[in-house]
Amino acid sequence: MSIRNLFAELARSQGETSVSVFMPIRDVPAQHKENALRLRALLDRARELGAEERVDPRTLTAILSPADALVRDEHYWQQAHDGGLALFLSSEGLRERRFPMPIEEFVLVKDRFCVRPLLPARVAQGRYYVLAFSRNAARFLACTRHGEQTIPL
Repeated sequence: MSIRNLFAELARSQGETSVSVFMPIRDVPAQHKENALRLRALLDRARELGAEERVDPRTLTAILSPADALVRDEHYWQQAHDGGLALFLSSEGLRERRFPMPIEEFVLVKDRFCVRPLLPARVAQGRYYVLAFSRNAARFLACTRHGEQTIPL
């Protein structure tokens, strides 16, 4: 699935318990176990956040079970490459996305997925626009990952 389609699908998904997990991954044999342990810690944090959000523990356990299985899957971690991993979990299952660039560690349990950390990857694939305001001026910019161009207002 393209990052564009994933972004749109996740942004539309609202109203049910959704868990977003972001983590950096190191592709060094000595780090494979460390990557799994980091995910385990993030899933524990998701359980804490779920309790704060008053999510039924059985529901949360069911939602997190595919990610719990990844923690135990040694082959999965041996296939890892340097970069980042994003996991999106809900009653519909697990959506996984790997990124070539590191992603800051982050967990969220809410009624919608967190898509903000996906923006750099989404932007890297095309053009985006910025409307910039200051006290004395406004500018409209067409941007790509290589630079920006001012569009006259």
